[in-house]
Amino acid sequence: MPPSRPTDDRVFAGVGATTRPGPRRVGGLAGDVIVGVLGGIFALVGLALLIFVAPDPRHDGAFRDHVGILVVGVLFTLVGCGLLALVVHARGTRRGEAALRARYPDEPWMWKPDWAAGELRGSARANAVLAWSVALVWNAISWPMLPRLLEEMRGGNTAAALGVLFPAVGIGLLAWALLAAVRARRFGVAVLTLDTRPGRIGGRFSARVETGRPLPRDAGATLRLVCVRRATTGAGKSRRSHDTVLWEDRIELAAGQLGRGVRGTLLPATFEIPEGCPPSDDTHPDDRVLWRLEARAELPGADLVTHFEVPVFRTT
Repeated sequence: MPPSRPTDDRVFAGVGATTRPGPRRVGGLAGDVIVGVLGGIFALVGLALLIFVAPDPRHDGAFRDHVGILVVGVLFTLVGCGLLALVVHARGTRRGEAALRARYPDEPWMWKPDWAAGELRGSARANAVLAWSVALVWNAISWPMLPRLLEEMRGGNTAAALGVLFPAVGIGLLAWALLAAVRARRFGVAVLTLDTRPGRIGGRFSARVETGRPLPRDAGATLRLVCVRRATTGAGKSRRSHDTVLWEDRIELAAGQLGRGVRGTLLPATFEIPEGCPPSDDTHPDDRVLWRLEARAELPGADLVTHFEVPVFRTT
């Protein structure tokens, strides 16, 4: 039985044809320098707090009053080292992409290593790591402040009540991190295998999503292919990104339409892409066109939610 495809879910914004993406603008070095400098500052400040500011418990009886300094020092050091590691990873990734662009100058769908391999990995574990990192940093900074805030409130400082919101937000972040961890453990890392490389405008996009662990036998799933234009405006703290949906289509898969894979459950996806849609384009970092395949299954407890950035181009 072919997958059901409700026609009323289709959206097409009437976007005209665009040119094939060319090489990306040079801007990675400046970003690496900024992130590297920030990472170095965080690491140095954290080490300075640990070495010169934090008290020695053998000689300072007020060690308990300075636990916050130790926590902040450790966090700053970890964040700084993480940013430096991110720079090293990003530079290695760009070198690999540059080699692929040189090897396939007229095939932009081969410029990314995962696109070239025809296999994309989901972001469940990365999302869980990010969620826990944010939650732990936020809570480690906000909770040591709580006793002092409560003392200020008892002294009549009503403005200190606003500071209590920070630990409250931390509880929400911990819940978010816990949900991300449950999803990563329950479903594993999903893998998308491209059957069409690339997906063709005026043709079709076909792929298979395999979950890291099997879904329940009675589970259904929804697959959504969406084209968005991501525009970034402003600078500094006022820099904002906004996504505009240019086209989308979705497939509803019933339990009998899901297959069995090597590791988990297979979700087949085949979409017809009409003429006039814009191709994948990251030539301009502040005005990008992205194609995304999203997979979702509503289940008791935690839902399966994963997405992949996929190559869709106009080919001869």
